Amino acid sequence: MTDGVRERQEGDGFDPVLGEAPGAAVGRDRYRPVFAELQVFPGPTSTEVDVTLSLGGRVVTSRAQGPGDERGVAHTAAEAALSALGELLDGRATLELAWFKVLEPDGHFGHVVLHTAVACRSERGRDLYVGSALSRGDLAVAAVRSALDAMNRPFARLLAEG
Repeated sequence: MTDGVRERQEGDGFDPVLGEAPGAAVGRDRYRPVFAELQVFPGPTSTEVDVTLSLGGRVVTSRAQGPGDERGVAHTAAEAALSALGELLDGRATLELAWFKVLEPDGHFGHVVLHTAVACRSERGRDLYVGSALSRGDLAVAAVRSALDAMNRPFARLLAEG
């Protein structure tokens, strides 16, 4: 340190997004949505999916509708997750599922991986964020986790700007 200016060291605990050190009254959980629940409601011609997220004591459930096959339900779950994130952002940004891809096992890795790209429109303009998640037997859950992964870093920034 020189002239009263503190240089931040890697791992010293200061969070530049939050502007605070760990243990402060408000922590990084304030900026990280938690995936609470997924419910699937099959219908005769389409399926509805509810995704519930929580953030700092606030709970939001969003519903989306889509096809009833396994991949359709997963796609719909990702859309419902983005809708819930949008509600948590209180109009700071508009989120849209730009693309959604299921990668099958290639023989070496042996796991299904879901990738999502999220288009985010905010006062900064339009950005595209990509996330991924392993499917551990439930494509819809992996789709929600993939959408959350895509928005993990920009979500904190968007909340902090508001």
